[in-house]
Amino acid sequence: MKNLKRRISVLLTLLLIFGVFSFTSNRIHAQDNLKDYNFVKQLNSGFYQEDYTVAGLIKEKINLKEKNTQRTVMYSTRSVRDEMKTDNTEIASEENQNTKIINFGEVITSNITTAGQLQVYLLEQTQKGKITVYMDVPNDAGINYDLYLYRYNSQTDQLEFVDGSGNPAANYEQLSSICEPGVYVVGVMLKDLTTNPAPCAFIATNSTKYSQYEPNDKINQAKEYEMETLLKDSIDNPFDEDYYVTRITNQADYQIVLQNAPEGAKYYVQLFDSSLNFVSGAYIEPQNNNFKTGTLQQGVYLIKIASSQGYDENTEYEFIITDKISNNPVFKTTKSGKIVQLTDKAVYINGKQADMNWRYRYSINYTRNQEVDTSPMTMINKSFYKNGTYRGPQNVKSDDCIEVKMTGFSYMYFHNNLNTGEYEFYYIKPSEMIASGYYSFYVDVNTGKAIDTEWNWYARKLQMPQDLK
Repeated sequence: MKNLKRRISVLLTLLLIFGVFSFTSNRIHAQDNLKDYNFVKQLNSGFYQEDYTVAGLIKEKINLKEKNTQRTVMYSTRSVRDEMKTDNTEIASEENQNTKIINFGEVITSNITTAGQLQVYLLEQTQKGKITVYMDVPNDAGINYDLYLYRYNSQTDQLEFVDGSGNPAANYEQLSSICEPGVYVVGVMLKDLTTNPAPCAFIATNSTKYSQYEPNDKINQAKEYEMETLLKDSIDNPFDEDYYVTRITNQADYQIVLQNAPEGAKYYVQLFDSSLNFVSGAYIEPQNNNFKTGTLQQGVYLIKIASSQGYDENTEYEFIITDKISNNPVFKTTKSGKIVQLTDKAVYINGKQADMNWRYRYSINYTRNQEVDTSPMTMINKSFYKNGTYRGPQNVKSDDCIEVKMTGFSYMYFHNNLNTGEYEFYYIKPSEMIASGYYSFYVDVNTGKAIDTEWNWYARKLQMPQDLK
């Protein structure tokens, strides 16, 4: 390990001399990646066209993340191998003050006093995972730190660039990458200094469970989001930030919904325009899972989702932007991938309101009619939802069906025996339904219509099964 440290120190010195730590070449790669999005190719202006570092396009006037020193106690500590924690560590550090061995979950203070100087830290990744390095910097425009991550290739004896962060002074630095096992090098450089020096502090975390969208912790890593679709992602460490980019084609008022955050966690959403001006945002809680953006113009927008308190890498949050505005809506996906929106007053399937009025007609040997009509008093129980294959009375069936609970509707039943003249009629008002509770309705996802209800006479009187599997 001692020889490896010396070798890496020499490699880093050469990299520094020849300017490989510059983000110039990686800036080009970042732009190429963004151009993979079809809608980005069509842009003539906006933040994608600016000259930017690999860290992404964060303007000096915008700080996308509040500095919070308490965040450093919100993660699990992971140690490196025992051989990296021997007495040789301290000796090697004394021999070369620019190279130190660190562990995941360890808060490291880096105190550099001269512009252009670099401090280097060795970090071992024992299993594949997402490495995130977050660095808190002085709130001083005269002190500008940059952050780098390299991987040591033992076969070629070279350092391979992984990621970097070079935000303007007084803005935090953050990088992330999915990394194979190996030895990694974290570099901290004081790029510019025009005032009295002050230290920075950074921490590296290793997430062994992460979503398919990672890494998307920086603006230039933003993944494409399609409007009106339900996105499922997760926060895998306390510093995880999920960035998405979307295009709004219709000028309108929109609603942003973030649901299914872990219990006790506090997630937030922020929306920025193509010039990185803050547009709208809010902290999201279970009792208030949405906010309204106001009128948004056509164009490209950046979405940021992160946590200010707690996280669970095993819990997927669900996110959507919709123009179907309601009070605390709940979104679900069906087995065929359609989006169901439950509101206080209605059910929407892929943005279209479902027809909850139900009719049953039979008139061969006798007449039997049943009618369900919604009313201004109709209410949906947003906490109840099921999806599956439905089989009901009178051969009613659906291969993609949702079951929801509704009240405040009217129900009419009429039966007339054509042979005997005997008939039966009754009518239940919406107010009487509200007094008795919520009842199941089965809605075919493809047609968007109610196909059955537990008020069906055959199910209630004859006890014929209504199965949703």
